[in-house]
Amino acid sequence: MKKNIIKLSVVVPTHGRVNLFEDTLKSLYYQNCKDFEVIISDDSPLIEDRDKIKKLVSLYQYKGMIIKYIFTKPNILQAPNTNQGLKIASGSYIRILHSDDLISPQCIGKEIEFFEKNPEVDFLYHCSIAFSKQLDFVAEQEDVKMNLYKSKVWLDRSIFTHTVLPSCLCFRSSLLSQVKGMDESYKFLCDWQLFFDFVMDSYKKDKSFCCFNAGYVGWRMHEESVSSTLFIEHFLEHERFIRNIIEIYKQEKIVSKRKLKQNIYDATKYRYSRLLNDLKKYKKNNSKFIPYLHYLSFLLSRKYGIVHCLVKLVFIPSQIILILFHFIYQVIFEPKNCIEKIEKKLAFLWK
Repeated sequence: MKKNIIKLSVVVPTHGRVNLFEDTLKSLYYQNCKDFEVIISDDSPLIEDRDKIKKLVSLYQYKGMIIKYIFTKPNILQAPNTNQGLKIASGSYIRILHSDDLISPQCIGKEIEFFEKNPEVDFLYHCSIAFSKQLDFVAEQEDVKMNLYKSKVWLDRSIFTHTVLPSCLCFRSSLLSQVKGMDESYKFLCDWQLFFDFVMDSYKKDKSFCCFNAGYVGWRMHEESVSSTLFIEHFLEHERFIRNIIEIYKQEKIVSKRKLKQNIYDATKYRYSRLLNDLKKYKKNNSKFIPYLHYLSFLLSRKYGIVHCLVKLVFIPSQIILILFHFIYQVIFEPKNCIEKIEKKLAFLWK
């Protein structure tokens, strides 16, 4: 029997959710290319979940998949859990795949093929297909295009409000030796920091990276996501991340001062907009307007929130008065429509 050569390592951080993890393993088992290993990096808090994951690992080992299991202790969080898997990866290329996401059967083969044909490129990313049920993930391999970009495409504006999902990243192991993995000081923004580090390495070396448009990676949306409930912590981490990269932008003189100010403004607007949306979706609070009160009080407590409110009070006081009028009126007379209408008024102010 021909022995497969390990060209690529797939690091799968797991944290319970065994039923979703099994779907992820199946998507790896049915890959057209077999020249890869799978590293299951586990920090599941429940012993029964860890036992189920180990049984699945043994099952797929029996089926012929090259798969390893590593566990140190429970609840070590995303960055350390991912890093402990990255450290034992032996492939020339590495990809991360979260235990609730899926990849199409052609994915790994296409990634290996791309890197072998483009030795000057250190990393690539996919545009994901969002899905809620497994049947909703329909790969679009026929339409997939590969576009090369310079790092300025992301550094000029995008990195302040967007990042690439870890499951969409694939990179050379040599790049990992430069970046040193995920930043473990972050609970949520470790994926933003990892991608930023990749882009900055590309920027300093004047290299290009590749984007595969949507087709090979499925990003599962579900209510068990940690960031959907711990959104205040996510907000504060994003603030810290922006503060840190601003210092790097100033040192490297990546963009003009004017553009950097615009980027800071865009990041601030994004942060508060996301916080508002997360509060609206937070199901544990039955009140229709109390989450919005939390949002307003939180906005006024933050540095950039105060700055923007003062600016708007000076230049367009009529709009502030109108917002307050709508807020009071909606809370008293139309609480069901309160959040939607106030949000539109705030959105106008952010323009």
